[in-house]
Amino acid sequence: MKEKESYIEKQKDIFGDTTWFTYRYEVNGMVYETSAGSLDICRKARDKWMKMMSVAFTGHRTIRTNKYALSVSLNEEVRFCYENGIRFFYIGMLCKALHNMPYVH
Repeated sequence: MKEKESYIEKQKDIFGDTTWFTYRYEVNGMVYETSAGSLDICRKARDKWMKMMSVAFTGHRTIRTNKYALSVSLNEEVRFCYENGIRFFYIGMLCKALHNMPYVH
């Protein structure tokens, strides 16, 4: 995934004692933008956004079926996910390694 994070830190009120962040995150041609009182809040909101659009497929079981039928079934599942807004796909043993990441569950 190609990703780019940028933000602008601003003083919100006339006294200059309130900091506000305008946050932008780009990944795979998609853009997420938000504003909040801290960069941490912006990043947590981004993680929630990514989690809502993520799915993981694992391959640790032996499946006793026709390989062509399995391929067709998997293709249908991926298309269904994509049609319903999923944009981040994690597959295989990588899922186990990424298990603790905030947007993979």
